[in-house]
Amino acid sequence: MMLPNQNPSYLAIEIKSLDILCKKIIGSNHYSTVSFLGDNPANIDACGKPIFPVMFGFRHPDSWVKNGLVEERQVSDVLEKLEGAISAFLSKLTFEASEHVFLQFGDMCHTFKSLDRGHVLKVSSSRKDSSICVPYAVNETFKDLQFMAIEKAPYTVSFVGSCETHPKLRYAVLKVIEGFGRNFGIGHDTSNRENPKISPECIVQNNYNYSIDNSKFVVCPRGEGLGSVRFYETLCAGRIPIILADEGKLPLEDFLPYGSFTVKVPEDSVEHIPRYIEEFIDKHCIIEAATLAKLNYQQYFSNPTSSFRYDLAGKITPK
Repeated sequence: MMLPNQNPSYLAIEIKSLDILCKKIIGSNHYSTVSFLGDNPANIDACGKPIFPVMFGFRHPDSWVKNGLVEERQVSDVLEKLEGAISAFLSKLTFEASEHVFLQFGDMCHTFKSLDRGHVLKVSSSRKDSSICVPYAVNETFKDLQFMAIEKAPYTVSFVGSCETHPKLRYAVLKVIEGFGRNFGIGHDTSNRENPKISPECIVQNNYNYSIDNSKFVVCPRGEGLGSVRFYETLCAGRIPIILADEGKLPLEDFLPYGSFTVKVPEDSVEHIPRYIEEFIDKHCIIEAATLAKLNYQQYFSNPTSSFRYDLAGKITPK
């Protein structure tokens, strides 16, 4: 979808220039991408509002600091420079920002003001702004996996993932799982490479897909960003996600009955995860909750590029 009255060649050159500038501002080629979507079929109209044919993708500023690209005290200055670059880019184009839907992907929670004049779709959508939360796309290979019935899963809960993206929260999750014993759940920090000599049994036990298959509940903590592909994989597998992301939005959260198939735990209450699980089990049938999780995934999230229309109030409306 091309912008009206906009030369395609000119637009492509300007997008490439912006991409190079953003990478230069951050100081790396790997933490931002501004790409042209062109006539990709995914660029559907959104309730009469055209989707702007550019994807703005940025890694979270914490990753800039962690990898030595930017000092923590410089983050706000870098964000301001990126804001200026995007604003200058948009000012060169002949269109009205408020009439467009913008795609800002990546785990950055910050929404650029230049884009916020329109309607911003994000996978890492914060309650602090007006952005609209859209689902992560689950890998097709994962979708094809066959998971056992939830009632046959031997463990109550699992979390297998890197603790580097949010050490305080994720290490606390592992501590809770380990504290309740091996029969309670599976917990493993995939960023821990201190023990290279690991037994074949441990490799299987610590496998990400194995952990989801063999547990009834899957902890889905925020990382650097607020969203998590693990959340959608958990639903896809017919498991019950435990959400740890106080400021994060969920897609269609005013429409879907999330309380029937997810557990929401405040970030400062990680140690009480077992109690939250018990309360959920007391109020819900696990089998029915798992069925709801999978059905809602299949109906609303299995094809995120074409399953929704976006209304002007900033909410996602199913087709």
